[in-house]
Amino acid sequence: MIVRYKAYLALAILLLMVSDAGATKDNECSGSWLITVHETRTEFTAGNEVAAWLPAELRLSGALVDCVDYMLIGPGDGSSWWIDSGFERLEVTPYDARRNPLLIPRQGDGWLLPLPGQQEQHSFWLRVANARQAVPGVYRGLIESEPGSRRISHMPLLRESTALEFVVEPRVSLHLDSLNGGWSGGKNSYFRVGLGVLHSGLTREFDVVLNSNTDVSLEISSQNLGLLRHTERYSATIPYQLRVNWQSVDLTGVGMVHLPRQGNNWRVPMQVSVPYVSDFALAGEYSDVITINAYAQE
Repeated sequence: MIVRYKAYLALAILLLMVSDAGATKDNECSGSWLITVHETRTEFTAGNEVAAWLPAELRLSGALVDCVDYMLIGPGDGSSWWIDSGFERLEVTPYDARRNPLLIPRQGDGWLLPLPGQQEQHSFWLRVANARQAVPGVYRGLIESEPGSRRISHMPLLRESTALEFVVEPRVSLHLDSLNGGWSGGKNSYFRVGLGVLHSGLTREFDVVLNSNTDVSLEISSQNLGLLRHTERYSATIPYQLRVNWQSVDLTGVGMVHLPRQGNNWRVPMQVSVPYVSDFALAGEYSDVITINAYAQE
């Protein structure tokens, strides 16, 4: 009876020691981590929707470097991740360093970012959809992150929140487009519009095509202050008129035309008209230079 009692006591001590050792090993998986998003190095991709790719970096310290296999990242409250400006929101999706999509292991847990090689530093990307077409402003949200391990049975519950900010700047671009074709041309920021043979009542129409994410103001000026000037005899001039978006523009100074946004791309009609050409006008070529500066409104 005494021998059996000693064997039972020894087994109980052995099991107790194994259990304590395992718990100590799990508790040693601790440390800290830091997620940094480099907004100034954002890249944009072209296509049907222009997305922004924000490079991000995860840095581990302490025992986490050796015991963590993956990091769960996301909004912390589901599988849909958004950042919000108060007027509009943009969807965020994380990708690995090679821009491969990440998996969602369980609904609501976030995306699983693998952490291979027991390294301190890991890179990944945050893709912001429709970023170039979004309303200007500061879009804010959170990056919730939680480390995980497949090798440790009782991983300590660790969770961090990192502020995420993405700024959409006001932007605008424009080009000219002839409505009847064949008489205008150019490239980059210079366009040549041919009016043909000048005569009283002549009109020519073309469009300014705007691409902007906000309202636009056009600043318009004429080199000759609204006059077509003879290219050889500068004293010979013929007055003309300019209308933008059906508004008359005073070319004797700097004209301003304000245009509310109409989608991401829209056309603004422009018309050049020559009210009167004298029968005694000097024959030859006449020209003027119109400068249009486009400003995206804050």
